[in-house]
Amino acid sequence: RPVMHVEIAVEGDEWVEGADLGDTLVTADEIANLVQDQMPQLMTQLVKEVDESRVQAIAETSPYLCQCDVAVSVGRDIVIRAHQRRPIALVFDGKAQYYIDTTGIHMPVSTHSDPDIIIASGEIAGSATAFEYVRRMANFLYEHQEYSPLFDQIYIDKHRDIYLTPKLGKHVVLVGDTTDLDTKISNLMAFY
Repeated sequence: RPVMHVEIAVEGDEWVEGADLGDTLVTADEIANLVQDQMPQLMTQLVKEVDESRVQAIAETSPYLCQCDVAVSVGRDIVIRAHQRRPIALVFDGKAQYYIDTTGIHMPVSTHSDPDIIIASGEIAGSATAFEYVRRMANFLYEHQEYSPLFDQIYIDKHRDIYLTPKLGKHVVLVGDTTDLDTKISNLMAFY
């Protein structure tokens, strides 16, 4: 019997309790189109002929997905459960813009949503150290949801110092590098 249809569920990466998971970076239709473009014969195949690992590998080429699970159901549906990466920062790197996730994976800016995440800019282009500082600082703020609403921007200067721009007030906070972030931010909160 041939495959009936493709069923796709896109889920957020829920590793941080309390984080907003409502931003859709990729739709089920886009994933279905990606798979069907690479496997045009999929809908005419017999269920026993479906190569689940190939479907999974194709779906996982989406830069927005970190993992996909694929199965063929008893009802002859191909079921794809796609796990979306969670962006933690919107990086302005020279002329390029992209999201990064907690591991530093780059994702193109999505046309489907505008996630409420911190912006990172400054002297990032061409510097692995500056990029890693951005990733660590953004990840710290993402993991500490009590601090992330306080800041609008991460800025890296030419000396690789990190500055945070608070949402309130007309000042910037010099953080320096990413060593002892817990202590630095705790001291800042005590000062405030």
